[in-house]
Amino acid sequence: MISLLSLALLVNGHHPLPNQFSLSDCVQAETSLRSALHDGLRPQRLRALAILKRCNFSLPLATLHHDQDMEIRLSAWRITLSSAPIQSPLWQRAYESLPIAQARS
Repeated sequence: MISLLSLALLVNGHHPLPNQFSLSDCVQAETSLRSALHDGLRPQRLRALAILKRCNFSLPLATLHHDQDMEIRLSAWRITLSSAPIQSPLWQRAYESLPIAQARS
């Protein structure tokens, strides 16, 4: 399954990822996923973020909220806000930190 996780990072498209990965596959791939999240190109970074989330690993969301790449920043805020109540001050912080077009999405 490691090859599947590695292959998932190399795909530049909108090919769906499995909803779940086995725990052993996640543990074995964690280092390469974190490396791709930090150093990869945008498609690999987005897929690494999605896989890490599906593997239930802790995510560096606070760091990603301030990432130079706006797509990465938006994805991090989506993950954070998915479990935040609408009255949470996180919504205001997200709105203030994203460009107006992305803040609306």
